[in-house]
Parts: sequence; C-alpha cells; structure tokens
Amino acid sequence: MAEVMRVAHAKGAKELQALAAEASRQAHTYAAAYERAYTAHARAEGYKVLQDAGEAVARAMALAAHAPCSTSAHEDSLGRPPSSAALREEMVAARWAFILDGLKAIAEGLPEFGARPQVEALGVFDLGALTAQDVLTPAQIHKVQRSGEGGAVGR
Repeated sequence: MAEVMRVAHAKGAKELQALAAEASRQAHTYAAAYERAYTAHARAEGYKVLQDAGEAVARAMALAAHAPCSTSAHEDSLGRPPSSAALREEMVAARWAFILDGLKAIAEGLPEFGARPQVEALGVFDLGALTAQDVLTPAQIHKVQRSGEGGAVGR
C-alpha cells in the first residue's frame, strides 16, 4: 500500500510540474503580448501628441538649432559652419537641450511617470490564480521538460 501511495505521489508531482511548466509558458506568452500591446498604446499616444503639437515643438527646435549655445565648446561666434556633420549634430543637440530638458521635467512631474497607468482598453494584467512567483523561468521550464522522471525544480 505504501509503495502504491509513493508511486501515485511521484506521478502526481511529475504531472504537477508539467502543468506548472505549461502554465508558465502561457504566462510568459500572455505577459509578452500584454507588453507589446502596452507599448503600441504608448506609441499611439505619442504619435497623437506629435500630430497635435509636434509642429509647434518642431518649429521651436528648428529656431533653437540656429541659436548659439554657451554650453557647447564647438560654437563659432563668427557664424562659420561646423567642420563635420558629427560636429553639427553635437551643436544642434546642445542647442536643443533646453527644450528636451523642459519636456523631460514636465514628463517627470506627471503622475504617469511615477507609476504605470492602467490602460482601460487593455484591461488589467492578470495571471489568474498564478502569482508572479509561481511562474517558472525559461530555464526552470526547460529543466522540467528535460527531466523525464519529474525531479524537483528549485524556484
């Protein structure tokens, strides 16, 4: 009787590990799909803002591209063009810094910067009965698959 119980327990543990591996694969797939959808949403919001206000910001950047910047070591007060394309890019980046720094400061002050906002269209990221700690890593899944007898997998 004890031997039958031991065999049944071992078989149950092996099946449980296989189920955990499959659930983990599905959790990884779901998480990756959710991240792709969230990224697509964030980019769509960015494109929408660029469509609405992008021209005004771009105009300010175009003007600033010609305004000498005291923090750049490559400025030429005589108005001579930079000696290379790389130097021109560096000068323009220095000239744009105040705009980009201002946008960064505004972004950092928004609540969306401090905590990832919930996107209604995507719903809540939910693994169901699993917790993040229950999800096996790809290496643990591989180990379960390779283990013909379903030996213990360390978490």
